[in-house]
Amino acid sequence: MTHAWSTDDDILVISLYQRYGALTVDRSEVRTIARVIDTTPESVAAALANVRFLDTGVGLDNASSHMRRMWKLWGHRPAEAAIEADAARGRIENARRIDPLPELTAEHSRLEKRLAERRRER
Repeated sequence: MTHAWSTDDDILVISLYQRYGALTVDRSEVRTIARVIDTTPESVAAALANVRFLDTGVGLDNASSHMRRMWKLWGHRPAEAAIEADAARGRIENARRIDPLPELTAEHSRLEKRLAERRRER
C-alpha cells in the first residue's frame, strides 16, 4: 500500500530538508519522520530527493504537484517552515492519541459481544 502524502507530511519533509539537506534512509532523522508519518524511510528519502531537485535542480525530478506548491510556499522561509513542521507533527501525534487503534477497537468489540452473550445466558 502506498502512502497518501498530506500537507503535514510534506511540510515535515521540507523542514527536514532545510535543516539537513537530502538524507539517506540510514539517518535517524529520516527514520523518525517515517515513523511519525507512517511510511518507510525509503519513501521519506525519496521525498527529500524530490525537494532537493526543487531546490537545486539535482535529485529526483518527480515531485508531486502538491509538493511543488508546498516548496513554492515554504522553500524560502525555513524558520517559518520549522514552526509549521512542529505544529504538523503535533497534529499528527495528537490524531493518533485521539483515534483508537483499529486492533484495539476490534478487540473491544469482540469483548463487548462476548460479555453481551454471557449476560443473555444468565
